[in-house]
Amino acid sequence: MTSATPAKKPYRKAPPEHREMRLEAPGSQLEQQESLTDADTERMKLLQQENEELRRRLALATRRTEALERELEIGQDCLELELGQSREELDKFKDKFRRLQNSYTASQRTNQELEDKLHTLVTCPRGQSGWHCAHSIAGG
Repeated sequence: MTSATPAKKPYRKAPPEHREMRLEAPGSQLEQQESLTDADTERMKLLQQENEELRRRLALATRRTEALERELEIGQDCLELELGQSREELDKFKDKFRRLQNSYTASQRTNQELEDKLHTLVTCPRGQSGWHCAHSIAGG
């Protein structure tokens, strides 16, 4: 047989944000402060000094980091400017190269035509200086 009563769930503590806040009695805080020994007071002063030193170091590190960030940004700007100038220069060199290549190709064609005419002139029979030899040189 089974029982009709449901099983109990285990107790779970509420998270801190849902717990009831209890204020201490004002007298207990004073009692705690009065009960601090000189060693405790000295330790607290040392911890406060250490805290101030850590804050000073953090501020210094933050300033250094910000300075490095500015330096990095300036460096990036300079590099981007230099890259743009280099690209422009590369485009100019490409254009010069294309013009030189076209000029070279045209010179090769002209040289080939002149070579063909010279070859025709050399191969013409010596006694034949008439229309046929002159036409083959001029007509290419």
